[in-house]
Amino acid sequence: MEKQTDKERETELLKHFDSIFDTDTLKTIKFDNMAMLKALFDYFEEFLYKPSEKYDKLRRQHIEVADLLENSFTERTTDIV
Repeated sequence: MEKQTDKERETELLKHFDSIFDTDTLKTIKFDNMAMLKALFDYFEEFLYKPSEKYDKLRRQHIEVADLLENSFTERTTDIV
């Protein structure tokens, strides 16, 4: 899985902010000189972010597959992990 770059994360945060507050900050706000704003986004992100139904379904499927995989491990495999 690829690690999200800071720029991608900033863009994602601004998109979430725009969708919640019906604004268009993506074009006007740059985090480069706004350390305080970035810190606030980081702090409140979990409260502001509401996953879409599609994301929630994918997350549940991922958990189910991970559980199936974990349950299929033998005792020896579990000891190695």
